[in-house]
Amino acid sequence: MDDFGDYLQAVVVEMESGDMSKPLRDCAPVVRQSIRDNFNSSADPENNDWVERKYVGDGHPLLIDTGKMMQAATGGGPGAVFRTGQRDLELGIDLDIVPYARRHNYGDQDDGMPKREFIGAKEEHLVECETIIADHAEQFFTR
Repeated sequence: MDDFGDYLQAVVVEMESGDMSKPLRDCAPVVRQSIRDNFNSSADPENNDWVERKYVGDGHPLLIDTGKMMQAATGGGPGAVFRTGQRDLELGIDLDIVPYARRHNYGDQDDGMPKREFIGAKEEHLVECETIIADHAEQFFTR
């Protein structure tokens, strides 16, 4: 039994200190799809509809005027942020390129702009990422 306990301890240590960059990179397109779904459904990651426009717009969907912000958020345009390390993944928008993204995602009480959260993954996409990470972790047990 001591051998098995030692083995499990070694697996835990290796998983905690191991390089998770591959499964995290594999999660990036899943999260980007989730953000794309938020734009397409005009809803936040919890599927709550965004606040409607105060005034009738010019026909384009909410938060998609030129498409620049959506393209940056989903990794397909200028301002897209994608960095991965051994234990972390960063996806988002470079606010130097798309400075208005923060106001749209979090709202701005000073000028009455409502929060229309688009950055974040829906539950089904988080579950998909959990599966990707679990599949990666399984390698530690199949040696």
